[in-house]
Amino acid sequence: MLVEVDGWAYHRELPAFRRDHARQNALVLAGWTVLRVDWHALDADPAAVLATITAATATAA
Repeated sequence: MLVEVDGWAYHRELPAFRRDHARQNALVLAGWTVLRVDWHALDADPAAVLATITAATATAA
């Protein structure tokens, strides 16, 4: 499992948006589970983000 933290600032340009999607698709095709976390959610409620990651890793195991 891979956890990616990203935010709006990085994706404001179309090329960055496209690269991110291509990278995620490549990871999924290689067998990875990609869990995406929004930076603002992490900043506002890290316990909720940790709970989500914990639940996802328990499901993946």
